[in-house]
Formats: sequence, C-alpha cells, structure tokens
Amino acid sequence: MAKRRKKKEREDWDRLADAGRAILVGAASLLPQRAAANRRRISAGECLLAIKLITEMLKKAVPERRPDRADNKSFPSEHAAECTAAAIIIEREYPGKIGALAYSLAVAVSLARIESKKHYPRDVIAGAIIGCAGVWLSLQIHGRKCEMLDST
Repeated sequence: MAKRRKKKEREDWDRLADAGRAILVGAASLLPQRAAANRRRISAGECLLAIKLITEMLKKAVPERRPDRADNKSFPSEHAAECTAAAIIIEREYPGKIGALAYSLAVAVSLARIESKKHYPRDVIAGAIIGCAGVWLSLQIHGRKCEMLDST
C-alpha cells in the first residue's frame, strides 16, 4: 500500500513538471513582445531548439540511469534547461511579477523532476546551466545580427 502511494506521488510530481514545462515554453514562445522591451530580443524557438539538441547529445554522451531506473537518460534535465531558458526569456520581456512567477515555476518544475525520481540534483543543476547558456548564446548571436543590420 505504501509503495503504491509513493508511486502515485512520483507520478503526480511528474505530471506537475510536464504541465509547468508546457506553460513556460508555451508562454515564452507565444507571449507578445512588448514594444518598449529591449531591442536585443531572444528567439524563443531558436533558443529552445538549441537546448533540445544540446540536451539530447549529452544524454547520449553521458548515459546515466535515472533514479527511478526507467532508462539511461538522466543527465542533464531537459525540463530544467527549457524551463530556465523560458523563465529568462519571459522575464526579459515582462520584468517584475510576471518574470518572478516564471522563475518560481521553473524552480518548481526542477524540484518536481527530483521528487518524481526522474533526475538527480546534479542533472537539474546542469540543465539550468544549459538553459542559461542557451539564452546567453542566443543573445550573442542576435546581437551580432543587429550589429550587421545597423552597419548596412
């Protein structure tokens, strides 16, 4: 009985993580950009696609078994990477309460991945770092594109 309850709790945490990721990625991709926002915008689609490719390559290069023993795709956490990047993208367009809410949801999703036994804490930390790096790289690329357009 206790085993069944633990399994149900892990499944609930997993559903929470999936729903939170869908909300954050959807919001980062679909929220309108504010006219007064920074000109150096991030293409959410490009950034999230790059993160997907990076995490998939790392999962193949570092085949680590998940804590729940489901498969060898624990490292890094793609949920944490995507949610961290999405929260940064949202916060850049909508600083303040909306940005804080996005960061809070990203943290909740990351913690849920640990609670659901899908990831170890190091997987989530690595995922968050990948998310930050993906946004930074997108900003660098977009900044260069803007400079090239301004110089023509």
